[in-house]
Order: sequence, then structure tokens, then C-alpha cells
Amino acid sequence: MSTREPAYSTDGRTEHLVDVKGRWLETSGGILYVVSERVQFDDDLSHWRLAFQRLLEINENKARSLIETAVDRSIKEFGALPSELPPEARVKPLTLASAQILGLSADQHRLPESLSNSGTTFDGSPADHVFAGTISGNRQRMVIGNRLAEYAWQIETDKCKPVAASSVAYDRSYYESPRHAHCGMRDYIHHDDWRLEKSRRLMRIVTAATKPEFEERQIKSIRALDVGSATGYYRKAMEELGYVHYGIDLSREAIAVCKETFGYETWHGSVIDLARFVDAGNERFNLITLWDTIEHFDDPGQVIRILKEFLSDEGMLVVRTPSLTALEAEILKDMYYSFKLDHVRYFSPKSLTALMRLNGLQPIYIETTSHLFKGLLGANYLYQVGQELRGADIVAIYKAAG
Repeated sequence: MSTREPAYSTDGRTEHLVDVKGRWLETSGGILYVVSERVQFDDDLSHWRLAFQRLLEINENKARSLIETAVDRSIKEFGALPSELPPEARVKPLTLASAQILGLSADQHRLPESLSNSGTTFDGSPADHVFAGTISGNRQRMVIGNRLAEYAWQIETDKCKPVAASSVAYDRSYYESPRHAHCGMRDYIHHDDWRLEKSRRLMRIVTAATKPEFEERQIKSIRALDVGSATGYYRKAMEELGYVHYGIDLSREAIAVCKETFGYETWHGSVIDLARFVDAGNERFNLITLWDTIEHFDDPGQVIRILKEFLSDEGMLVVRTPSLTALEAEILKDMYYSFKLDHVRYFSPKSLTALMRLNGLQPIYIETTSHLFKGLLGANYLYQVGQELRGADIVAIYKAAG
């Protein structure tokens, strides 16, 4: 991949550009893309492979081409290398490079009249916007919703109706090697230290945020329920913190792996089956978590109403879900990695909190985080994006309104 080396006048401004070749370097600290002896991209190898390539579902060569093209686009658009630009200016060349390398359409998707009645938001607002005209190029699916509400749902394009959650098979292949691209949790069924460490990190956030609420309660008396507990990573993190924990999941295969790996028993069923296992009058939970789960429900409002019945008066409800209005969605458009065939509903921080308030819950903690493009945009800029609630991942904690 060729770029061009900037030559400078005495005032530091670029006068002309000559062709040079960038270099990829793997060091003990990570992977670098260097142009004219200036680092344009810097990532640790673990993130580069387990996040950047895995989430975008691209190989090493394509991942490198995306970064190289972003650098080239930066020169063409601004006459400067990314390292010479403020982070917010690097977004445009990255967006153009993503479109070129990932094969995104430049067309603006408009909501066809035939789809205007294809579902409503949880408060009854109609669809008026196309958030994704395809699911990563799959033209049989779209993501539509209400722009003001910042809430969306996946539809079958030819049938003009929302995709049913029941259409997703949570079998072993879903967690191991999904049959379709942009669907499922590839390699999730194997015990991975990085996934467990991520669960520990998120549970530490929850513990810190809820400590003022639980300060008079002994840790070992906290009853926690993980909804969609899968293979048990978060339950392991809960156990290490001293919580009494339970799990419920739809997948018999995931439940079996959880038992084999951690020794935990898990209830098999959906949220509407909870009453089979728990007496809401006598066995309510202090903490209920939905880690990357709420986007899989046809009717998230119904789920929250049911879970609230099982939440103690001082209890907390934790939700982690992809954000519909993330910077990454703006950059990647239809190829946004959270637009997946198994995600049937989509929230922003605004719509998630609106849903909770509608069901008598109020926020005590909300954060969004982004990390995918840290190698090009920088950690400081992505921190600011998160602070503006434009990050890709939402973590929010709610309690009953007083």
C-alpha cells in the first residue's frame, strides 16, 4: 500500500506529497502502521485480533487494508497523515475507507412506504427511518425504527414484518461456529480467559456503582440472577465477588457447557418461565443482570415488567447492550458489527432509559464505551465519545423509582 510523504514549508504546513510505502511492524508492545517514521496506527495484538478482526469478521489482510486505506484517504482529503490531524478529523477518512474496503453502499436508505407499518416502538411510535438497509450486506434483512425515539427493530424485507426472536436457534453452533456470518457468538463456547476477565471487569463496575445502595447489606446475602447466563462467565465473576447467583438460559447446549466448566446449575427457559423456578413473593433478587441479552427479545417491555416482579424493593437491574447511535454505527453503517441477524431490537441510552422509566425504573448509572478504532482515533478521543454517550456499548443500572 503506498501513501505519500508530506514535505513541510517553514511554517509547518504541507507543501507537496511524494509517494512512500508504509510499514507494518509487530513489536513486543503491539502492532504498528508507520508512514515516514510516524506511527499512524497503534494497537495491542490481542485487541487487534480478538476485537478488531473478530468484530468486523475480516481477516488480517483486509484489516490491514482498511487501516492503509484510511491513511491514504486522510492524505487525499486533508493533505495530511492521520497523526497530523485532530482525532475528530480522522473519522471522515476512516468512514470512507470502511465503505471502500467493506463494500458499503454510498446510497442513503429511505424507508419504503410498504415498511412504514412494520412495527412500532415500545411507546407506539411508528417507523420513520432506516438505520441499516441490510445486515452487513444481507438484503433480506433491514433495521428500521423511529429516529426521534432512537429505537429500532430488525425486519424481514420481503415480508415487511419484524424478525421473530424465536427464529434464532441457540444451539451449539450459535456459540461455536455460527452457520451465518454476522450471527451468533463465534468460539464463545470454549473457555477463554479474556472473556472471563471481561466479565470480571464489568461486574467490578456494577459492584462499585451499586455499593452505596447495598452498603448495609452483607455481600454474601446478595441474591443475583443472570438472565441469558449462557456458559457462565458472568456467574463465575459473581461468585468471586461473593454473590449468591442463579442463571436462566434458553440454550441447553450452553447450560451443559456451564455445568461442565464451572459446575453451576442453570434454569432452562425464558423470562416468562421464571415463576416455575422462583416464588416472586418470597425469593426476590437484589441484582438482576442482562448482559448482551435485551436485544434478543421480541418485547423488551414485557421482559422488564416480569423481571421487576422478581426484583427486591432495593434491587438493581443491570443492562448491557449495543448502542444504536454509536460513533461506530456512523462510521460502519450497514456493516456496524452490532447489526446482527440475532439482534432483533436496538436501543440507544435515550431509548433504553425511556423504556425503563415507562416501567417504573430510574437510572443510577449509565456509561457508553468504544474501543474498536482506538488504534487510529486514540483512547482519549474515544473516551470523550463515551462521555457524550456515543460509545458502542451501553452499560446501565436501574432501580425502582421512589
